[in-house]
Amino acid sequence: MGDTEKAYKRKGPDRMVMGINIAVLVSWVLIILIGVLILMPSTSSSYLAYRQREGIDEARTLWSYAFYLMVLQFVITTVGIIINRFRHRRKTDTYHRSLFFFAALSLAGIIYYLVAM
Repeated sequence: MGDTEKAYKRKGPDRMVMGINIAVLVSWVLIILIGVLILMPSTSSSYLAYRQREGIDEARTLWSYAFYLMVLQFVITTVGIIINRFRHRRKTDTYHRSLFFFAALSLAGIIYYLVAM
């Protein structure tokens, strides 16, 4: 048993690495869903007229759904960053930059929603 065998003791991805990868995948799905909700085009004029008569603001409703998804995404990315931080012990370990990007993006969206709405 040489030093090289000790250095490469890991055989493959363990549960923590798989958890981080799942957090990244879920973050991608959530960012796409949030983007669709925020950028959703207006529907037919008769449907919008009906919704306005009923006192329902379509844009506010979609933003509220997006807000809850952004909170969920922020929690998932924060947990992924924490797991990644505890996992980062060797020189070959890397941080997932997308987790930091999605955490910052969802935090900015949460702040925008709380200030603007």
